[in-house]
Amino acid sequence: MKKLLSARWDLLAVTVLLSSAAANAAEVLPQRVVSFPYPRFARLAGVTGELKLRVSVAKDGSVNKVDPLQSHPLLRIGTIEGIRKWKWSGCADECTVEVT
Repeated sequence: MKKLLSARWDLLAVTVLLSSAAANAAEVLPQRVVSFPYPRFARLAGVTGELKLRVSVAKDGSVNKVDPLQSHPLLRIGTIEGIRKWKWSGCADECTVEVT
């Protein structure tokens, strides 16, 4: 895995890792990153932790599917909604990236 992007929005840190499972993963980069807040209920409950998501990216750069691989349920909802708004470049065909 290669670390590409690290960002912090309102206490929610996001790092994009390229998945070696995608043949063309070395070229896949986020082009539009939409920020999203730390989930309110998670903050109120004091929930912290790492999320790991598998993101399926279409040829046009849009997000087809987001699968949670590892995360606390209270952290998933807002994060998945935010990641769905991201745009990617570098996918010749559909590809997969992991977001941690």
